[in-house]
Amino acid sequence: MGDACDNCPVDANPDQANVNDGGEAAGDGIGDACDPWPFSGGDSIAFFDPFEGGSLLGGWASVGGSWSVSGDSLYQGSNTVGVRLTRTDLSIENVVVETRVVFDGIGSYPANSGVIARLDNNAWGWLCAVRRTNDSSGDLTIYDLYNTSGPVAVAGISSPPGQGSSHVVRMTAEDNNITCERVGETSTSKYDSYYSFGAVGLRSTRATEHFRYFIVYQRG
Repeated sequence: MGDACDNCPVDANPDQANVNDGGEAAGDGIGDACDPWPFSGGDSIAFFDPFEGGSLLGGWASVGGSWSVSGDSLYQGSNTVGVRLTRTDLSIENVVVETRVVFDGIGSYPANSGVIARLDNNAWGWLCAVRRTNDSSGDLTIYDLYNTSGPVAVAGISSPPGQGSSHVVRMTAEDNNITCERVGETSTSKYDSYYSFGAVGLRSTRATEHFRYFIVYQRG
């Protein structure tokens, strides 16, 4: 099945099951295998880019970095600070943003890569990222991009980001609750009402990497 028709384009669900969505007989458009809100109706996949076909889908905006699509991945080749690629056309309050990032190199420490949500016109918002802090350590972090003093929430991870390491990174911003996950391992969270809605995207600092996909779920 093509990505445009698949109700879970990054999760295996050959039966395309879509039930139990707030009593909606036909479901809500997100398959049961990947629905962040399985008992709530009216949710949707707001955006999905599989990074195929040699170019990005229209509507992406970059600030710094070196971005290119090759094979089935989006490559970012600059190890400078705070490069980002955003969807300013998606200004969403209750949202789940997810990517799979594979690190190609680390420039210096600390280095991180992940997803952003509720980014405002000042480029302030939330970042959920995996971070390499030194030669042997790393963690999972939430950053308030207005606050330059460091992450506002941290969780340990079993292995730090490094060349060839792959991480599924997911951020959930729902009401005043911000949750950052390294899917399948750990999570950390922050309660804060400062950013209520805004753009979504990808962000990298002092690392080179490639991203396998980018998906955005919107709560109805």
